[in-house]
Amino acid sequence: MAWLLPQALRCVGEILVCRGPSFDTVHGFNVKCLWGWELMVTIDKAAEGLELLKESILEHVAAHPDGIGNSEIARDLHLESDFQGKQKNYLTWSVIGLLVNDGQLVQEKRGRFAFYRIPVGSEDR
Repeated sequence: MAWLLPQALRCVGEILVCRGPSFDTVHGFNVKCLWGWELMVTIDKAAEGLELLKESILEHVAAHPDGIGNSEIARDLHLESDFQGKQKNYLTWSVIGLLVNDGQLVQEKRGRFAFYRIPVGSEDR
């Protein structure tokens, strides 16, 4: 049984170095490479980018204690976006939604507009 561990580690190593979604034969098994090195780097980049967006938005909102709207956040941070001229600023709106769901931002309705601010008591964090 001791011979299985080195063989298993070698097999895992071969799976991790494959590039992109492809079928490879590793020790007689057909393996779809979904978690190869390239994909892991891509996931890490996306996670890092999301965290940077969250931090930027939180810092900007903190500078506006009375609250700030999504359009202003997108414009001020140069993150304005659209899809074929419609659905404007969904990038910041989606990240703001994550922050609201996590309790890091609160939403206040003022008429038909929504403003976002840091929750009371969490400014010192």
